Amino acid sequence: MNGYIEGPSGVGGWLGFFAVALGVFSPAAGLIQMLGLYSDPTIASAFGTAWPLFQVAEWTLFALSVAGCWYLVWRLFYVQTRRTVHAVIGGIWLISVGGTIVDFAVVALGTGLPFATLIGSGIMEMVRPLVFCAIWTAYFLNSTRVANTYREGTEDSALAEVFG
Repeated sequence: MNGYIEGPSGVGGWLGFFAVALGVFSPAAGLIQMLGLYSDPTIASAFGTAWPLFQVAEWTLFALSVAGCWYLVWRLFYVQTRRTVHAVIGGIWLISVGGTIVDFAVVALGTGLPFATLIGSGIMEMVRPLVFCAIWTAYFLNSTRVANTYREGTEDSALAEVFG
């Protein structure tokens, strides 16, 4: 096997935990956060007439985030090539950090508050995704299980299976 390192392989251990966290816990937490929008009446009043448009924007961002998470989980299980590692690393940064920045932009547009003010007041909302992404990026780049499961040189054989 090309690039095989002795040790575990397959989607198990921490890699399995990551897949469950990304595919189940992240969407569930996002849904709870979305439902929280409707439990606080001051949120609707802060947006005024933009409230319906804000809701559409937030539900769209949520749906895109869940779709992205589920796509990455699907890749982890069914496309076991080194490119999946790259896709997952890029994907979690895009979904977590990028999604948070876009969410701040949507709130800024809907409320008229300055973007920088929102970022400053919601600094912990920025720190969590940065920490999450940094930890999992390090894991994907250093894990023996990941190296054994998503090996270099498997892209050609995977393409041959699809198109061959």
